[in-house]
Amino acid sequence: MEGCFTKLLVSPKNVEEAETVIESGVDIIDVKNPLEGSLGGQYPWIIREVKKLTPPSMEVSAAVCDSLDKPGLITQALLGVLSLGVDYAKIGLYKPVSEQAIREFLKMLCKVKKEFGFPGRIVTAGYSDWSRIGSVNPMRLPDLVEDLDVSVLMIDTFIKNGKSTFDFMSVEELEEFTEKCKSKGFQTALAGGVRLAHLRTVKKIGCDILGVRSLVCENGDRVNGKVSADRIRVLKRMLD
Repeated sequence: MEGCFTKLLVSPKNVEEAETVIESGVDIIDVKNPLEGSLGGQYPWIIREVKKLTPPSMEVSAAVCDSLDKPGLITQALLGVLSLGVDYAKIGLYKPVSEQAIREFLKMLCKVKKEFGFPGRIVTAGYSDWSRIGSVNPMRLPDLVEDLDVSVLMIDTFIKNGKSTFDFMSVEELEEFTEKCKSKGFQTALAGGVRLAHLRTVKKIGCDILGVRSLVCENGDRVNGKVSADRIRVLKRMLD
């Protein structure tokens, strides 16, 4: 499947980095806290401030968490993030692990939108390194979210130790994932240690969104490094 992603998502960790990302003209600014994991949730006042700074032409995303076996807590967190007016709220499917429990968990997430009417879209992320953390195989996500009010299915890495999604999943698997998602009406996002050398392959896979942080951070350090405007510009040129 030959194609290209339509949106570049960059994840700042604070307001200072958000200003750099906004000035760089990305498609989606994604607020997260890398100290709290792959999809670590950031403080709501930081999300609110980033939302205020972001021009209407740019979409805002915010990470909720890498999920635990606490659906009540996570639905409350999702409600809080959606109430801030974000366009996307991202939740990683770390726990629970059984497919039945995941399906029920996803139903509760979607009920938050139904009950409270916030327009933000739900993004659910599976992990390419699922086998080493004991989570669900992301290839199962299109079936598990079928008929639910989830907009985007994402593949990321859970453990951030320099390994990439491409170290755990083949190009053929990622193409199959993308095609299956699109056949069921879901958008797709790819993240997890993506490097410049992977960009041609990412284009071939045809995902809708490419998500990066370490790739555009100084020294490639997603936790201690700062987002670099120069690195974002290089990435954007290579994506054109």
